[in-house]
Amino acid sequence: MDNISDIRTSRVVMNIFLTNRICQSLPYPANVFYDLVVPTDNKVTLRTDGRDFTVDVAVAFKSLHIKGKIQLMIHSGKVDNNLVISLDGMVSGHVLELVIEYCEKHPLKYEKDVRSSDADVSDDECIEVTPTPETWDAYFDKKVDLPTLFGLILAADYLTIRSLLDLTCEEVADMIKVKTADGICEFFKIEHALIPSEEERLRRYISMT
Repeated sequence: MDNISDIRTSRVVMNIFLTNRICQSLPYPANVFYDLVVPTDNKVTLRTDGRDFTVDVAVAFKSLHIKGKIQLMIHSGKVDNNLVISLDGMVSGHVLELVIEYCEKHPLKYEKDVRSSDADVSDDECIEVTPTPETWDAYFDKKVDLPTLFGLILAADYLTIRSLLDLTCEEVADMIKVKTADGICEFFKIEHALIPSEEERLRRYISMT
């Protein structure tokens, strides 16, 4: 990573990584489908870098960010059979392909929310079943290089796909050989002094390892 943009990106990734590792004990965010009456046979088109990626609703809704965007479209009456979400400038086409690969292997499973005692709950109201954690190789057919791994972390954070963020951050944690402040900063190529909040995250992470 030679240019300023890459250096800044690496710093952002470091902060996402540290926050994820520190917050591992927190529960997964709920991915409940209330008020989202979208037929399960609908398709969603994700657009970036001049390319269109068409996926099933259950695949797209692994992302709480995409789910929220579609919810806004529904509430505003701007939805039809063509659900198109632009990710230009936020997720590259190459990285999005890998994100979709992950989500296709672990789509949302539509199950009646057994917590509800309301007899009128419809079959469209579903909950996410968190996938059982597996190894990195079980999810992806090929290894990715470090810039792509960082891109996946940024994409998982932006799209709010907690299970993918956990997976990619776990891979980075395994790659960091020296779990000291200097060792972690060297791994992420942090050249300038950390701000107090970054120092605190780093201290907390090191204390947990």
